[in-house]
Amino acid sequence: MSSKPPVAVFPPHQDAKDRPSSDSITFQAKVLHHAIESSSSAVPLNFPTQAPEPAVMPHPIMFAPSASVVHKSDADAHLHRTRGNKLSPLPWTKFFDKRRHIKTNRGSFCIYELGEGTTAFILLHGGGMSALSFAMFARELCARDTSARVIAIDFRGHGQTIALPQDDLSKETLCNDVVSVLDVLLNLPSSADVEPIDCDAVYLVGHSMGGAIAVHLASMDVVPKFAGLVVVDVVEGTAMDSLPAMEGFLKTRPKRFRSVEEVVDWTLHTGQLRSRMSARVSVPDQVVPVEPPSADATTPALSATGDGPMDATASVPVAKDDGTTPSVYGHVGAACDGTTPQETSRAIGHDQDSCHKDASHVPRTTALSTIGAVSPHHVEYTWRVDLQRSEQYWHGWFHGMSAAFLTVTVPKLLILAGITTLDVDLTVGQMQGKFQMQVLQGVGHCVHEDSPAQVAELLKTFTARNRASKVPVVLK
Repeated sequence: MSSKPPVAVFPPHQDAKDRPSSDSITFQAKVLHHAIESSSSAVPLNFPTQAPEPAVMPHPIMFAPSASVVHKSDADAHLHRTRGNKLSPLPWTKFFDKRRHIKTNRGSFCIYELGEGTTAFILLHGGGMSALSFAMFARELCARDTSARVIAIDFRGHGQTIALPQDDLSKETLCNDVVSVLDVLLNLPSSADVEPIDCDAVYLVGHSMGGAIAVHLASMDVVPKFAGLVVVDVVEGTAMDSLPAMEGFLKTRPKRFRSVEEVVDWTLHTGQLRSRMSARVSVPDQVVPVEPPSADATTPALSATGDGPMDATASVPVAKDDGTTPSVYGHVGAACDGTTPQETSRAIGHDQDSCHKDASHVPRTTALSTIGAVSPHHVEYTWRVDLQRSEQYWHGWFHGMSAAFLTVTVPKLLILAGITTLDVDLTVGQMQGKFQMQVLQGVGHCVHEDSPAQVAELLKTFTARNRASKVPVVLK
């Protein structure tokens, strides 16, 4: 009698406060505790205490847990057991007020905005992610600080931004892209149809790769009304040491998924994200639909929403302006307003999305009940960004980051997920009070997604102190 192979049993998802951190991370280090405690710039915060968890090394690009293989049969069983849990995508309209496509001479850049305050927070996401990774954080920050105005930008090759070449993710290119967007948003525009941002202070907030780009931008002195720099879970030494392991992780993670829900489930189960809600809004924008090879070449491919045939020549994902993800395919290099790549590269200005908070249509994705079923029209999903192709740029992102960070003269905040190793320059600088550092426990590399309220509170206090320090003292 043949015996059946054992089937792995996955535990149900837990909330961030209860979910244990992955114990498979091999990179752990200790920072000098007296360096943290001796700094007079530390902000006293009274957060609810949590049970201590093993420290998680900040990964330079994304949180990379163990490269364990999850078989399809196991994934099917897990998804069926969690059908009662919500894994479906959440529209961006639940978190942001509006989405705009800012056209510059470098491309058409997608931004998400929330709040109407005079303190602008420019949010720069990590590699392979998108501006929607800041969705929950943006909502938490604006709920706490009425003076805040959040502007989250999709880098080229990520999210809904269209800029060619898409795979040029060099430090210089990404920095110049952000500068071109800020020139349109923050400087007085020459075009009457451009709505500028009215603000009296600008903060750069970057996570992982975005944190490195934020540091290099700050050191270039090109940000108007620049008031502060916030770097989330990336330091040069740890990032550079982690690069060799990144290639191995990328080779072992799944390349295809049978539904958007399956991607969300995989992200939660592997510990890359601990917040289910954040995963539902940020993860769908990280994948695009692909049609598997079919023996019947005459059968038209379906779009991601199932609304109609997909252009066979399509290769660049472009979202419908209805506040939903994942996006459907459009022509190569086509912007959301139908312009050609050439027109996009020449255009200067911006297009206002037609979608607002009243958008309610949610695209139809593969039903959980059909996972594993074979269909000639079944749409699979793959990662939007091929991070392995960006390997040539990894070193450039992080090299020289510590020196640049310390030369920036505006107030600086470094937020880390668990204790990690600072290089000599950062350790000395922190002990000298050149920047503020906060170490959070019980979170993964995506700190702002795992604990958005805590990070929002940190930024609120950080900016409030900066404003207070600039108030002139009248001597009587």
